[in-house]
Amino acid sequence: MLALWKYKMFTMIDDIEVISVDFETGSKQNYLIGEKYTGHVVLDLKELLPEWLTLELVVTDNNSEGETVLIHKQAFEIEKTEGNRVSYKIMITPTIPGYFYYSLRLVPTHPLLPGRKDINLSRWL
Repeated sequence: MLALWKYKMFTMIDDIEVISVDFETGSKQNYLIGEKYTGHVVLDLKELLPEWLTLELVVTDNNSEGETVLIHKQAFEIEKTEGNRVSYKIMITPTIPGYFYYSLRLVPTHPLLPGRKDINLSRWL
């Protein structure tokens, strides 16, 4: 069963379609420390099941050597599912000042995997 799941992940993860991405303020807007912001993402997972994937917000910065440093990582919650389309929601509250980069990442998850690095697969949106 796990082998079939891995096969589906590797062959179908690139078929996932981003329908919409909506955050309360645009990427060039200021986020205020301590304020709550909501983000919504809608994906068409095609033949994959929502419980097979975790959607994450990944916030990074560059250190003085120019290396990318992870600042924050947070999983979205599934808000609703309509057929193959899945709506995800996230609530974020900035806690530190500065300019940061953020990306969305899909990570396969399965209860039989000991850890998330055991499949060595992710998709950046």
